[in-house]
Amino acid sequence: TIYIAELAYGMGLRPLVLTRGYGSDEDRMLRQRLQGQAGVGAGVMRAEIAMQMLIPSSSVTSQAAKIGIQQHLDSTPYKTEDASKQRPYNYDVVILDDGLQHHRIVRDFHIVMIKCEQRFGNGHLIPRGILRQLPQYALETADLVVLHDRLQPEQVRGVAEAVTPHLPVSVRTVDSRFMVTGLSEITADGTKWYPSKLGDLRGCRVIAFCGIGHPAGFFSSVRQLMPSEVLCETQFPDHHDFTEDQLRNIMEKCSPHTPGDFAREAELTSKVVAITTEKDAFRSGPTIAKAFLPQVDHLLVLCGKLALDGVGAVAVKAILNKAVLLSDCR
Repeated sequence: TIYIAELAYGMGLRPLVLTRGYGSDEDRMLRQRLQGQAGVGAGVMRAEIAMQMLIPSSSVTSQAAKIGIQQHLDSTPYKTEDASKQRPYNYDVVILDDGLQHHRIVRDFHIVMIKCEQRFGNGHLIPRGILRQLPQYALETADLVVLHDRLQPEQVRGVAEAVTPHLPVSVRTVDSRFMVTGLSEITADGTKWYPSKLGDLRGCRVIAFCGIGHPAGFFSSVRQLMPSEVLCETQFPDHHDFTEDQLRNIMEKCSPHTPGDFAREAELTSKVVAITTEKDAFRSGPTIAKAFLPQVDHLLVLCGKLALDGVGAVAVKAILNKAVLLSDCR
């Protein structure tokens, strides 16, 4: 979602992102990452939010409050009177985050992303499995399929066998991956973070923890930064609100020699680093900082973004251009 919104903005378009709002962590991350580039509307009533945010009106905020819509108009860069007068809508393109099954809103294009390690889980629908829709029906409507982290040969074969039979002949598949952009240090109060002087994790003993939907990808990215030792990798459910006790228990578990004397052990050996994801830092930053600082030498956030192959970037741009042409014809 962030990739498409940033790409649209770079093309001179005005994107609006609509997210269902599964967790405040994701909403906050979207607003911060897209500040000045895209509007963000969060809430389950996405059709109503879209109507309120698309049409220029001085009564948008009061109307939204009456029907209980959560909006983030402060995140949109398109508030000037001139922009409203020149165009009938506040935005040129609307991006539904995780919206493949949101049938109340008619879509012009569908982009389906498949995480190659997970694929379709056990192949069953909720609650027996992870699927909200059988893959063959979702893939039939796809205009582009993005295969994420297709790294191993067995993954290439397995995904191709699972996906290809359900795709129209004209639909293209492209590859994407998570690209680490840097490390950031969390401040003592946990409300902000700033670029770290550490370029990688060489010479560091690492405590990695997260509460996200796909922890294996995060742990793999941490290991690629070449720490001298990974003391532990601890995962919690997606959108998990950490408690101080849980995080302190992680430190106790990671201290192999003298439980309860973690700070002294850190002094006698190489630097000890605790690292988590952006989403976790947005959700539980103050709790994380209180639990780990000053016991660890560095409290880090792994920062990154989605990267598509060259063919993928061209394909997404083509879809955005078609979306604008369709809008102009209406």
